[in-house]
Amino acid sequence: MSSRLLRWHRHSCLCPIDSNASTFGTGKSACATAGNYVEQGVKMKEARKYAVVFEKSPTGYGAYVPDLPGCVSVGDTLEEAERNIREVIEGHIAVMREHGESVPVPTTAVQEVAVEIPA
Repeated sequence: MSSRLLRWHRHSCLCPIDSNASTFGTGKSACATAGNYVEQGVKMKEARKYAVVFEKSPTGYGAYVPDLPGCVSVGDTLEEAERNIREVIEGHIAVMREHGESVPVPTTAVQEVAVEIPA
Protein backbone atom coordinates (compact mmCIF):
# COMPACT_ATOMS: atom_id res chain seq x y z
CA MET A 1 0.00 0.00 0.00
CA SER A 2 1.09 3.52 -0.69
CA SER A 3 2.30 5.82 2.05
CA ARG A 4 -0.34 8.26 0.75
CA LEU A 5 -3.09 6.07 2.20
CA LEU A 6 -5.14 7.43 5.05
CA ARG A 7 -7.64 5.59 7.16
CA TRP A 8 -11.16 7.00 7.36
CA HIS A 9 -12.81 6.19 10.66
CA ARG A 10 -16.40 5.99 11.76
CA HIS A 11 -15.86 9.23 13.61
CA SER A 12 -14.80 10.83 10.27
CA CYS A 13 -11.24 11.79 11.19
CA LEU A 14 -8.34 11.24 8.83
CA CYS A 15 -5.38 9.61 10.54
CA PRO A 16 -2.23 9.11 8.48
CA ILE A 17 -0.53 5.78 8.81
CA ASP A 18 1.82 6.16 11.75
CA SER A 19 5.35 5.52 10.50
CA ASN A 20 6.58 5.20 14.10
CA ALA A 21 4.03 2.56 15.07
CA SER A 22 4.53 -1.17 15.11
CA THR A 23 2.11 -1.32 12.17
CA PHE A 24 4.58 0.48 9.85
CA GLY A 25 4.78 -1.28 6.51
CA THR A 26 1.60 -3.26 7.09
CA GLY A 27 -0.72 -0.68 5.53
CA LYS A 28 -2.60 -0.40 8.83
CA SER A 29 -3.19 2.69 10.87
CA ALA A 30 -1.99 2.82 14.45
CA CYS A 31 -5.54 3.81 15.41
CA ALA A 32 -7.72 0.81 16.28
CA THR A 33 -10.98 2.25 14.89
CA ALA A 34 -12.12 0.35 11.77
CA GLY A 35 -12.95 2.27 8.61
CA ASN A 36 -12.37 2.77 4.91
CA TYR A 37 -9.03 3.48 3.30
CA VAL A 38 -8.75 6.81 1.52
CA GLU A 39 -6.16 7.63 -1.10
CA GLN A 40 -5.61 11.27 -2.10
CA GLY A 41 -8.98 12.26 -0.61
CA VAL A 42 -11.06 9.64 -2.47
CA LYS A 43 -12.85 7.07 -0.29
CA MET A 44 -12.43 3.47 -1.39
CA LYS A 45 -15.20 0.99 -0.61
CA GLU A 46 -14.83 -1.43 2.26
CA ALA A 47 -16.23 -4.94 1.87
CA ARG A 48 -18.13 -6.44 4.77
CA LYS A 49 -20.04 -9.70 4.99
CA TYR A 50 -23.29 -9.62 6.95
CA ALA A 51 -25.22 -12.74 7.92
CA VAL A 52 -28.64 -12.80 6.27
CA VAL A 53 -31.50 -15.02 7.44
CA PHE A 54 -33.91 -16.18 4.73
CA GLU A 55 -37.31 -17.52 5.75
CA LYS A 56 -39.78 -19.31 3.48
CA SER A 57 -43.37 -18.05 3.69
CA PRO A 58 -46.56 -19.16 1.94
CA THR A 59 -46.08 -16.35 -0.61
CA GLY A 60 -42.29 -16.24 -1.08
CA TYR A 61 -39.24 -15.45 1.05
CA GLY A 62 -38.38 -12.92 3.72
CA ALA A 63 -34.85 -11.84 4.54
CA TYR A 64 -33.36 -9.92 7.45
CA VAL A 65 -29.92 -8.94 8.72
CA PRO A 66 -29.49 -9.50 12.49
CA ASP A 67 -26.56 -7.05 12.70
CA LEU A 68 -28.56 -4.25 11.04
CA PRO A 69 -31.83 -3.90 12.97
CA GLY A 70 -34.72 -2.96 10.70
CA CYS A 71 -32.92 -4.15 7.56
CA VAL A 72 -35.49 -6.49 5.98
CA SER A 73 -36.72 -7.42 2.52
CA VAL A 74 -38.88 -9.94 0.67
CA GLY A 75 -38.98 -11.69 -2.69
CA ASP A 76 -41.15 -14.12 -4.60
CA THR A 77 -38.17 -16.47 -4.97
CA LEU A 78 -35.03 -17.05 -2.90
CA GLU A 79 -32.96 -15.49 -5.70
CA GLU A 80 -35.14 -12.38 -5.76
CA ALA A 81 -35.00 -12.07 -1.97
CA GLU A 82 -31.20 -12.27 -2.12
CA ARG A 83 -30.98 -9.57 -4.80
CA ASN A 84 -33.39 -7.38 -2.84
CA ILE A 85 -31.63 -7.74 0.52
CA ARG A 86 -28.29 -6.77 -1.07
CA GLU A 87 -29.85 -3.55 -2.32
CA VAL A 88 -31.56 -2.94 1.04
CA ILE A 89 -28.30 -3.47 2.98
CA GLU A 90 -26.50 -0.91 0.81
CA GLY A 91 -29.37 1.57 1.21
CA HIS A 92 -29.65 0.92 4.95
CA ILE A 93 -25.94 1.63 5.46
CA ALA A 94 -26.10 4.75 3.28
CA VAL A 95 -28.97 6.14 5.39
CA MET A 96 -27.14 5.33 8.63
CA ARG A 97 -24.11 7.29 7.39
CA GLU A 98 -26.30 10.19 6.23
CA HIS A 99 -27.68 10.40 9.77
CA GLY A 100 -24.21 10.27 11.32
CA GLU A 101 -24.73 6.80 12.80
CA SER A 102 -21.89 4.31 12.98
CA VAL A 103 -22.30 1.19 10.87
CA PRO A 104 -22.20 -1.96 13.01
CA VAL A 105 -19.39 -4.39 12.36
CA PRO A 106 -20.82 -7.81 11.49
CA THR A 107 -20.78 -10.09 14.54
CA THR A 108 -23.53 -12.63 13.86
CA ALA A 109 -22.28 -16.13 13.03
CA VAL A 110 -24.50 -18.62 11.24
CA GLN A 111 -24.10 -22.36 11.37
CA GLU A 112 -26.43 -25.25 10.64
CA VAL A 113 -26.87 -27.66 13.53
CA ALA A 114 -27.99 -31.22 12.84
CA VAL A 115 -30.32 -32.80 15.40
CA GLU A 116 -32.04 -36.15 15.57
CA ILE A 117 -35.79 -35.98 15.95
CA PRO A 118 -37.43 -39.03 17.50
CA ALA A 119 -40.06 -40.69 15.32
